Amino acid sequence: MNTYARILESLLYADIDNLRTVAALIDQVAGHYRFVANGIAATTIAPPSPNLINGLNFAVREIEETTGRHILAQGVGSSLAVITPENAEGQGVDMFLATVSLVKPMNVAIFAFDEEIDLPIAMVAAGSLPTRVTFRLVAAPKTLSWGGDLLNAIATLSQTPPDVILVSAASLQEIPPSLEELGQSIALLQDMLEPRDRALVIVIGTKAVQDTLYPLLHKNSTLEAVLLEDQPDEYAVAEETLELLETYYQETRIARLPGFGAIQSWSNFTIRSALAMRTLSIRQLSRQTPGSILYAHIGSEATQVIAADELSYRSFVDVDWGTGYSMAKLLQQDETLEQVLRWTPGMTPERDLLALLWQRSLRPHIRPTIEDLLWLEHAAARVLLNKTIRALPATYRHETGFPNPTFLIGSGPAIQMAPRPAQAAMILVDAVQPVGVVRLMRERLGLLPLVGYLAEEEQTLIADLLRFDMFESLGTLIVPFGEMSPGKPVLEFTMPMPGGGSYTVEVEAGQLYREYVPPGTHFSLELKPARGIDIGEGSGRKRTITIHGGAVGLIVDARGRPLPQTETLVTQRKLVQDWMLYVGS
Repeated sequence: MNTYARILESLLYADIDNLRTVAALIDQVAGHYRFVANGIAATTIAPPSPNLINGLNFAVREIEETTGRHILAQGVGSSLAVITPENAEGQGVDMFLATVSLVKPMNVAIFAFDEEIDLPIAMVAAGSLPTRVTFRLVAAPKTLSWGGDLLNAIATLSQTPPDVILVSAASLQEIPPSLEELGQSIALLQDMLEPRDRALVIVIGTKAVQDTLYPLLHKNSTLEAVLLEDQPDEYAVAEETLELLETYYQETRIARLPGFGAIQSWSNFTIRSALAMRTLSIRQLSRQTPGSILYAHIGSEATQVIAADELSYRSFVDVDWGTGYSMAKLLQQDETLEQVLRWTPGMTPERDLLALLWQRSLRPHIRPTIEDLLWLEHAAARVLLNKTIRALPATYRHETGFPNPTFLIGSGPAIQMAPRPAQAAMILVDAVQPVGVVRLMRERLGLLPLVGYLAEEEQTLIADLLRFDMFESLGTLIVPFGEMSPGKPVLEFTMPMPGGGSYTVEVEAGQLYREYVPPGTHFSLELKPARGIDIGEGSGRKRTITIHGGAVGLIVDARGRPLPQTETLVTQRKLVQDWMLYVGS
């Protein structure tokens, strides 16, 4: 990707979502690539200034004011342009990259021949972009037939045409009659639609699969193919499919944004989807990290969850919910609204909270100025993340049904801008409800998409960002689980003291325990669970772990799984307030 003859020294990166445009300057400091400064401006997508370049200019100007460094210069006509490459006086940057996550989602229909191979390939690719899987159909096992479902599918899709049709046939070694039947049905659907409404068709399969479908579809469909060799790597296939989907997304969504051309003129590199880049970034990190990663980004208009380990990954995007303008929809859904209110501590009357929530949905780009607004935003973040976490398959869950990642990483405005680190930590813990021993981290600066963008070409830059600036350690979470009786001891351990000596800690069922352990601190801790209690090694078995310090430190969550719920809203809000007091959030 680095097309410059000189060594890359500086980089300007921008991420644009529905609410905020954030620009970040990265430069070499004392021999390492470091984050230097950022600028934040309102995204200029709507009148009176429907041009994204204006918001980006404001964000970059903020960096210039902070650093005293000139980055922009007069371009063609009245427009501004990035000074590139960086000149001898240290003005400008060597590279500009941008991602966006604010455009209309794509509707995707999936036809798969196998539930264990073909469907996951399609879902991994579709789940890494702003998409709605509006329809999916899997052929019958063994017979690979569609039955009457195919006719019903075409009737349904003719009423709500998808943007993309994914035909996932990676598992097919021989060509069944149902493949030709599917091709004829898709051709019929396309004929029923106006040319402007016809879907892109992506076919995943061998040459024989492609040769079967091409004659049926090429006359009335735009076709793309993921051509498979013998025994393909499922995740490599998913990534190739994602690349095709993202290209189509760029052409039909990103490129039509107001001001896209002006922003693209700043760079030789394509403006990418932030969601796709996060997926590829976590995939890249999981290959280099022992254990598993669960990453959660609660954005302004979408919530993304990525689960990954060394061998596999899945991404899930809920494009209907975020902590931006879409919070207004909470007021229209009684069940979800009550969940938000149950996570809002304090004694403020319910009707006042509803008025504040409506206020917040009208001005989500303004940071909360009163405590009730902050609590409401954090409550909404918990509920929205929990809704998305439910899509996590059993592969990424403990046998108890709850996630058990090695690393739990949080991102998005509610987490990144939480005034106290403990608030960010508890949003993650309460929403995800993990079990076992988990390292808690948050992405403070929104630089994660750069890993997917540059990992192969600029390894030193990415390594430095990961080492210094990418993530903030919040600490270590210990969650005992099993049969718990309120007030009864469930876990015991001996905490070392900084100046020498130690003291014994006994944690009771229903309790939250927090101990500050400074960032950069590491020590071993022997955990002694009570009979019937598990901490990841089996019921009642001891476990020695490494405690990693952080901005919060050590948290022991003995509240149980699932988290307890009281009968009334008043008592639940009081319980939530007590939990927050225990951990200082």
